[in-house]
Amino acid sequence: MSAQTSYNYAMPKGSAGSIYDLSPYTINTRKVEADDGAIGFGMGVVIGAAAGTGIALPTEESTIAKFEGITVNGYTTEMDMEGNTVVKKNASIDVMEHGKVWGKIKSGLTIAYGDAVHLILSGDDAGKFTNISSATTPKTVQITGAKFIGTKGDGDVAPISLA
Repeated sequence: MSAQTSYNYAMPKGSAGSIYDLSPYTINTRKVEADDGAIGFGMGVVIGAAAGTGIALPTEESTIAKFEGITVNGYTTEMDMEGNTVVKKNASIDVMEHGKVWGKIKSGLTIAYGDAVHLILSGDDAGKFTNISSATTPKTVQITGAKFIGTKGDGDVAPISLA
């Protein structure tokens, strides 16, 4: 007979799309224009076809002027049978314009406090963040006034401050 002998009561360090702290922030509600599951929590999004109401996943043609913010997990999206949350097309989602939030980062990155934040515009990691500037695939754009405000959390997330 086996028995559990250890327990982990620690909360994970960061969760994609979670608000980082109680600092002032600005959040807007937007309509998802991307296909089901293309946009997740903690991802960078750009202005969609319906400016001021819609958001889309960034593309290689996206510019910093089109950056809308980072999607926030409002804990209202239902899980599927496997325990995954899938943000559906045409769903309403909160987008942080200003404040501190846990953002999804490219796997394998080492993040340091104060690093500049770059939005990945192309490839499988489009919508995630990095601290590496790139004009080639995957192409990135630096988010004006944004910086990483801590190291990588549990999983591929890191805290980001949006000015």
